[in-house]
Amino acid sequence: MTEIPPSKTRVEDAASYLEAASADEAARHRIRVDVSASYVGEQSKPDESHYVFSYT
Repeated sequence: MTEIPPSKTRVEDAASYLEAASADEAARHRIRVDVSASYVGEQSKPDESHYVFSYT
């Protein structure tokens, strides 16, 4: 399992982990996925550490 290095945000941690964990698999099968993330403030509750993002 890939170790998640400490970083500035949980989103960056998750992105780093997914990139490291899937890079070898993607290279082996020549798969590329481009994703755009957007913060959904209406559904997020920052005071409760609950953050919602949409991905396209």
